[in-house]
Amino acid sequence: MDRKQLEELGLEKDVINKIMDIHSADVKKHESDMASVKGERDAEKKRAEQLQQSVDGLKPLSETNEAIKKELETLKAAQKEAEEKAKAEAADKTLTDGIRAVFGDKKFINEYTENAVIAQIKAEYGKPENAPKGVAKIFEELTKDKDGIFASSNPALPPKMGGLDLNPVTDDKLRAVMGLPAESKK
Repeated sequence: MDRKQLEELGLEKDVINKIMDIHSADVKKHESDMASVKGERDAEKKRAEQLQQSVDGLKPLSETNEAIKKELETLKAAQKEAEEKAKAEAADKTLTDGIRAVFGDKKFINEYTENAVIAQIKAEYGKPENAPKGVAKIFEELTKDKDGIFASSNPALPPKMGGLDLNPVTDDKLRAVMGLPAESKK
């Protein structure tokens, strides 16, 4: 609505001015309300964008969190495996030390033979039917009447060196060994 439309209706200028003042006040109030609503809308848009950025920022954290969970599970499994391995190694060392204690003063001819006997004892001891026998009995059964696995407590003496002529070798002696006649001396 504008002034010209009111004049065409035949209204007086005072009435037109009052109507226009009321109308202007209503328009200003609506414009003010509209500006306020636009401001609220813009603030909400900005807040929504910020929330979306926060959500977007959390996505990598979520992925990282999953990766961390997987890595933690892997590390826990590795730790458990290492603990089990250490336990097994400790049990094996205890068994090996126990086996070596059974050997007493017996010395093997070499380390290879000793390790082979230890491995055989462990294999036999691992069988359920042999566990009640004990390591000493298994050792006795494995080595009974076996020659060549223990070092002798009386080492062999070196062979005698008899029959050798330790005098210097001469040409004539060499010729005689080769079946040649002695060289004539002139």
